[in-house]
Amino acid sequence: EEGGRPLAGLRLVVNAGNGAGGFFAGLLAGLGADVRGSLHLEPDGRFPNHVPNPEDKQAMAATVAAVRAAGADLGIVLDTDVDRAGVVMADGTELNRDRLVALMAAIVLENEPGATIVTDSVTSVGLGEFIAAKGGRHLRYQRGYRNVIEKAQALEAAGVKAPMAMETSGHCVLRENGFLDDGAYLVVKVLVELVRRRRA
Repeated sequence: EEGGRPLAGLRLVVNAGNGAGGFFAGLLAGLGADVRGSLHLEPDGRFPNHVPNPEDKQAMAATVAAVRAAGADLGIVLDTDVDRAGVVMADGTELNRDRLVALMAAIVLENEPGATIVTDSVTSVGLGEFIAAKGGRHLRYQRGYRNVIEKAQALEAAGVKAPMAMETSGHCVLRENGFLDDGAYLVVKVLVELVRRRRA
C-alpha cells in the first residue's frame, strides 16, 4: 500500500457513543480512511446521545443515518470499552447479533475449513445452517462471553480446531488474537476483508 495507507479510498463512519472508542477513528484516518461523518468520539460518561452498545436500536439507527449521509463504505459501532462492536454496510444493512456472527464465521472458515465456531445458546438454527454451508461446525453453548471463550479454549486444548467464539452481544474472540474479546480487532478483520474484496 502506497505510503502505508491501506485504507485510502475508504470512507468509514465510527460511532463511539461517547465511550472509550473515539481513538479508533483517528487510527483509521492514519491508515488512510476518510472518517468525516463519525459520531460521538469524545468520551462522556453521561452518554448524552445514546447508549454505546451495538445492540442498542438508537446507536444502530444513528449509525445507519450517518453512513447514508456520508456515503460511507462501512459504519462501525463500538461499545463503552471497545470489547464489542457492530457494523453497518454501505446500503444501511445492520450487522449485529447473528448477522455479525455469520460474517465473522465466514471470514474465519475461509482460512480454517472444518473448524468449530462456538457461540452462545441464543443463536439461530439458520446461523448453524449458514456455518455448515461454509464448511464449519456450529457449537451452541451456554450464554455468557466467558463461557463461550472457555469452551473454545477447552476444545483447542483437546485438539479440536475452534479458532473463534462469539456471543450475540458482539463479544468475539479469535485464537489468532489470544482469545481476547476485542471489538476493534473484530472490526479490523472486517476491514481487511472489505479491502481484499475491493481489490479482487
